[in-house]
Amino acid sequence: MNQQKPTYVIGFEGSGNNARPLIQTMLEVSAVHITATWIISDDVPANVVICEPAQHSETGQHYYNVKVALGGKPDPVVFALPKPFRLMQLIELLNNAESHFEVNYKPAEDALVANGTWAKFAEFLTRELGVQHETGFITLKLDGAHVATIDIAAQNYYRVANLIKIVSYQNTLEYAHQDEFPLNPELDGVSPFPLENLVWLAGLVAGGGIAAPWLPDSSHFILKSWPNFAMYNHNMKMIEMSAKLTKQPKDVATLAKEVEASESMVWNFMNAVSLLGICQAAEPEEDAELSKKPASGNGDPIQSNVSSLIGKLKQHLMRAG
Repeated sequence: MNQQKPTYVIGFEGSGNNARPLIQTMLEVSAVHITATWIISDDVPANVVICEPAQHSETGQHYYNVKVALGGKPDPVVFALPKPFRLMQLIELLNNAESHFEVNYKPAEDALVANGTWAKFAEFLTRELGVQHETGFITLKLDGAHVATIDIAAQNYYRVANLIKIVSYQNTLEYAHQDEFPLNPELDGVSPFPLENLVWLAGLVAGGGIAAPWLPDSSHFILKSWPNFAMYNHNMKMIEMSAKLTKQPKDVATLAKEVEASESMVWNFMNAVSLLGICQAAEPEEDAELSKKPASGNGDPIQSNVSSLIGKLKQHLMRAG
């Protein structure tokens, strides 16, 4: 794996500076779990700024407002960091913030290998997991290093590392179909994971905080069933969003306000559930009718037939095209 990481800067405003010593210590002990290199500096413009603490009007929970400067936009994206916060909450915040920064992608060097973004990887899956190849394997590389192999017939995948810790919107992806299982000593004895796990992960980072190419950016959305959170990496905000979206359709801006999350976080969630085929887009006039249809609970088995899942994804991509 290419160990070169982009470097970003953390700054502080007002009494948010009280969190500096704790964040400095956490950065030192958690570097392996953070997808970029973060430094604390007062001498250069900060990418992330820890601001004055605030208090939630209803719950009484104290939190730090966190501004994330994206692409020179005058109005930065605002996140929230609980006060007090734990190590994993800081890691999640920084990885989530980093996934929104704009990066340049390396051009494809091999016509037989598809390179690009996670959104392009989703398109690649629709072709390779369809009728063209009922058997075989797909290799996935991140920044030039082999990290996972998909077994098409078994509908699962093997991974070299915990992808949720190293995957971001910035990764340069390489993926290709091949007939034989690729030789990689790091995969010897590794147990497989359900392919849906990888589809969920691809959805979370495919849009980089905005609607992925296959998802309309102005519709209301409703969940037809709950995500299988026992299988997927998730946070409490995702559970809150699922609870609301199984009751009635909502647009992203409204949902973000109701769960007190950034719109970029909500879009990442919407992209993931849409890839799983459990999210339905609706125009506002359809909301009342859709709200009458109860969503499936967690007790119902999540669709495991990848061919059917990919069929739904193809429909998304066709509409996007």
